[in-house]
Amino acid sequence: MAHPSASALSFTTPSTPPSTGLTLTKFHLEKSGPGEVQIAFLYAPINPLDLLVVSGKYPVKPLHTVPGTPNPSYVPGYDGVARVVAIGEGISPSAFREGDLVIPAGLGLGTWRSHANVPASSLLNLTSGLSFSDIPSRSNVLAFSILRTVFVTAYLLLEHSRESLKPGDWIILNAATGAIASAVVQLATLRGIHSICVIRDRPDPASNQAAVDELKRYGAHTVLTESELEESAAGLQGKRIVLALDAVFGASAERLAATLASGGTLVNYGTLGGGGPAASMGLTSRVLFWNQITLRAFRGSTYLAQRTEEETRDLVVWLAGLVVQKRLRMPSVQLVGWGDADQDGVRRAEDRAVGHAKLVWEFDWFE
Repeated sequence: MAHPSASALSFTTPSTPPSTGLTLTKFHLEKSGPGEVQIAFLYAPINPLDLLVVSGKYPVKPLHTVPGTPNPSYVPGYDGVARVVAIGEGISPSAFREGDLVIPAGLGLGTWRSHANVPASSLLNLTSGLSFSDIPSRSNVLAFSILRTVFVTAYLLLEHSRESLKPGDWIILNAATGAIASAVVQLATLRGIHSICVIRDRPDPASNQAAVDELKRYGAHTVLTESELEESAAGLQGKRIVLALDAVFGASAERLAATLASGGTLVNYGTLGGGGPAASMGLTSRVLFWNQITLRAFRGSTYLAQRTEEETRDLVVWLAGLVVQKRLRMPSVQLVGWGDADQDGVRRAEDRAVGHAKLVWEFDWFE
């Protein structure tokens, strides 16, 4: 099946800010070739990782370009969910069928486009791994679009950040209304682990209470603002906090570290506080020497690389099953219609403060 009016957001050279280098391009997509699957994207998030890719600050580069452009025009977007619309020669009907829901098997697929022909090996088929009749519901499909960058990352954070986390343990995390942190809270709750969530200070009390209520619904035990944590860290005494998950860095990370019990671990997995590679944080001698805390950096791709393709697929399908069973809930997101896909849509993501809902491109729904 050929698509004469497919479209993609793409860039030819890295740019800062990322939005300044992106262009929406329409192109003619030929029918899928041998070993290829043609897909139509349904949802694709705008992740901080994607902005790093467009600005040239992430080591894994996009694998696909827009057809027919005079200079290579790279398609960003490393997570999303698509529907199979056509299958090329040489692909077993048991592997893919028209209508199946698929997600990227690895980084670099390029999900910020309406349609694509991609190698079958670059996709994970969710439909073949699940037997639930309500898979095509809008809420499930939207959740599938962030399986890799949100739910898988949250699982790996709990699995690899500290050995032998067990029911009854306490963890603390900042940027707690973010998608990954919200998923961590839910997965921790399923394991009997208590979560203390730190959120940004909001000027509107109603907005602040809404964030608290949402995290409590996810299973959070305690929710504090950054200023409340700074003023009343002593109120956490008696809770032996063994793991702190930091997505902000800087002063926020310092406050998390100060709450850790002796032998605790601070893991950084983001720098939402800004500052880029030059961002810094300070630790007192008491925290580092007397409390003997461990500092670690986390990169999910490193841990995924240690898994076989089958192990990765089993993990993704298991998490998708938890979504369908409503044991995992979709974090709050804000949808942006693909018809509005332009520099402004990405600029909105650049300007998002810590704790704001993730933006997700929304393409055409099932016909």
